[in-house]
Amino acid sequence: MKVSLLTSTLDVRKGWGRYSAALAAALARTGLGVEVHVPRRRPADLPAIAGLEIRRSLPAAFVTFGWRPWRLASLYAGSRGVPLRGRLVHSLVEVPYACVARWLARRHRLPYLVTLHGSYALKWANHPADRFLFGPALRGASCLVAVSGRTAENARSRLPAAPVEVIPNGVDVDAFAAGAIGRDAARARLGLDRGQRLILSVGALKPRKGVDTLIEAFAILRRSVAGARLLIVGSGDPAPYRELARRLGVADAVQLLQDVADEQLRGYYHAADLFALLPRELPTGEMEGFGLVYLEAAACAKPAVGTRSGGVAEAVKDGETGLLVAADRPEEAARALLELLRNEELARRLGENGRRHAEAHSWDRIATRYVALYEALLRTAH
Repeated sequence: MKVSLLTSTLDVRKGWGRYSAALAAALARTGLGVEVHVPRRRPADLPAIAGLEIRRSLPAAFVTFGWRPWRLASLYAGSRGVPLRGRLVHSLVEVPYACVARWLARRHRLPYLVTLHGSYALKWANHPADRFLFGPALRGASCLVAVSGRTAENARSRLPAAPVEVIPNGVDVDAFAAGAIGRDAARARLGLDRGQRLILSVGALKPRKGVDTLIEAFAILRRSVAGARLLIVGSGDPAPYRELARRLGVADAVQLLQDVADEQLRGYYHAADLFALLPRELPTGEMEGFGLVYLEAAACAKPAVGTRSGGVAEAVKDGETGLLVAADRPEEAARALLELLRNEELARRLGENGRRHAEAHSWDRIATRYVALYEALLRTAH
């Protein structure tokens, strides 16, 4: 059996790209035939992944049609030249390729499914043109796969008749547990003194990630842990966050990095004492659907501080693998950070539990669940 995967990117520095590359590779390891279709004009971000056929065949990606009818024309015309060899079409991202998956599946009389990641499970409903176009694409899918129970609830609220399954994100446990460049080397690269405490955060610099709340919480924490450092790794505009750190008097202790290689990132996970990401839900429906980075931290046996927001509670088990706090509450977040830095036994126990939690979410285990779903859909289709 072969499946045709559609995605906007395989760039592992981006959330969708990390998910797409890891799942595709894990599916190939099951013995499944896998072809991955990416945009024709995508820059050179295509990794060499064993067992995958990667095809630059899709029209350009975007996240909303808005009032731009030419986007629909371009998307539809571009979809007509996509060469499919799979028996099933799976769009790994909601927008815009749920529409392309529908058109291809109808053209070739194949079942199709779409993965829902959180924000974009509902965001399409905010604009009339998107509702008109993405709504039928999602309602017509053979199955919608949500990365968390919360994402599934949101999908069912808008698409009550659609079949929705929950298959969470995964993590390459062995790769992250290895700590390629080593804890000591990573700490030396960051200029950390022996015993200096480091908090790591990984995520795009966008409003829903709550980076501002984390910096505010860190400024409070520094009153009790004077030598602590905060390292934030993520794409986006760092200027507003550097300015916030300056205003709060912690600019010398907050470092923002971009374009970090995987090997270096794994070293930073191991260099850190704990992990923190404090996302919030926005009025537009944007939220953290699951939080793959929490699993990456857990694979490195690091306790996490997260928020009771979106699907985070499924990635971080409160009191078991980390601590959850209310979103937009820097004082509460600072108390959780301080508790983990001061109580080393608690931090160790949560980290060890986190490693077991990550092992239960290995990409190989997640891939077997997808294969079972593919087989069930194909049986139903014939």
